[in-house]
Order: sequence, then structure tokens, then C-alpha cells
Amino acid sequence: MEEKKEIACHLCGGKAILKFEELELAGGKIVIRESSYYSCQKCKEEFSTSEQMHALSSLINPAFTFVRP
Repeated sequence: MEEKKEIACHLCGGKAILKFEELELAGGKIVIRESSYYSCQKCKEEFSTSEQMHALSSLINPAFTFVRP
């Protein structure tokens, strides 16, 4: 999935820029590098699109799946 470098902010309509950060879960035991999100230059809101959340979920869920014998 190709992410747009900038989109309109869902709150104020300003320009939201694509950014990346290192996301730490479980007290730093799990680290996801280059987790993408958008940051609005106007109202400073930070948010993820549904596509970004789905991609993140696809990375996290398999790591926490338990299989019964």
C-alpha cells in the first residue's frame, strides 16, 4: 500500500504530513519500527487512517495468536 505524503486533516481540513515513529508495546518488549501516522500542521492533531490501523493490526495480531493442541 502506497501512503500519501500528505492528506487533509479530518478535524480542521489543514495539511497533515505523513510521519513515522518507533512504537513500543508491552513496556518496550515489543517494538514496531517505522509505524506510520499523520500529523496536522495546522491543529497539531495526530491520527492514523483506517488503512494504517489495519496494516498495524496485521503485524501485531499474528504475534499474539495462540494455537490449542
